[in-house]
Amino acid sequence: MVVEKAIHVKGFTKVVKKLDAIRNLLENPQGLYHDIAIEVRKGIRKRTLAGKGPTGTPYKENYSKGYKRFREEQGLPVDHVYLKWSGGMLNAIVHFVTKEMLRMCFADKIGKPYRLKETRTSSGAVKPARTVKQTLTEAQKAAKLFEVRPFFLLDEGNIRDVERIVKRHIKKAVEQFEFYEALQVLAQETPSGARLAPLDVFGIDLES
Repeated sequence: MVVEKAIHVKGFTKVVKKLDAIRNLLENPQGLYHDIAIEVRKGIRKRTLAGKGPTGTPYKENYSKGYKRFREEQGLPVDHVYLKWSGGMLNAIVHFVTKEMLRMCFADKIGKPYRLKETRTSSGAVKPARTVKQTLTEAQKAAKLFEVRPFFLLDEGNIRDVERIVKRHIKKAVEQFEFYEALQVLAQETPSGARLAPLDVFGIDLES
């Protein structure tokens, strides 16, 4: 004879529902991917403008004498590597999101013309201020720069940011489940004839 005994674990159903909320987040991760991309982009820009690579080590300044003088004339720093010229490339980091992936890259577009200040050649000849049209796309510029200074990589800080964002989204998914569960309880306790209309996760609107 086979004896079956059911064991009921108090609160287990609620745990399963919370796991379902997390599963729904993982099955529809577009919002999560978007927030990750925004934070990673911010971190890469900040690190790059500080002249540091993914390891946190400053890039070695190896400007030629002529280029160094040119940078000085244009008001650009020469005591450390400053990977910004017109600002177009770092502002051209874009991202694309689907259920399956997050892709971060550089926009395949040519940046706006930039202005050069008046300069002098080594012989003393004056080169007047002028506007220069760009010929490379931001993606092409990034690729060429990456060959010399691999800046478009995740560092430890970026990884910590990703972990923090994932935890925040999981917490939010669980909190939303708990909120709507509370709504159901409130709806059961609402006097007959009143209509309960949820607006968003921050509040409800009771209408008679």
